[in-house]
Amino acid sequence: MSDMSRDTEDLRIRKEKLESELQHIQSQLESTLEEIRDDVTARVNPLYWIKRYPLRAAGIAVVAGFMLARSVRGSGGSDSFGGLLASELKRVATQKAVGFVVNTIEKKLDSDK
Repeated sequence: MSDMSRDTEDLRIRKEKLESELQHIQSQLESTLEEIRDDVTARVNPLYWIKRYPLRAAGIAVVAGFMLARSVRGSGGSDSFGGLLASELKRVATQKAVGFVVNTIEKKLDSDK
């Protein structure tokens, strides 16, 4: 084998190794970016914070409910449209919150079995 063909073969082998290394780096980068995206998505989701800090979330919900009730009382009675709308919103929000708590407890009980 001549020096030129040996050099060409060495270059081809190096090129293949570099391409393989580049593909490996790209797959690691894609995996890392996917993990970061999933983590950011999870942290933007309110359920993440509720699951991580359930007592604080419940406290915030109670305070927000009291503040909403106070502002509704100040803005008009239950006879006004705003009062009726606020009452309905509170009712729906309460149903959703109770449903969420019940589902969370049921999932916890199922996972403990």
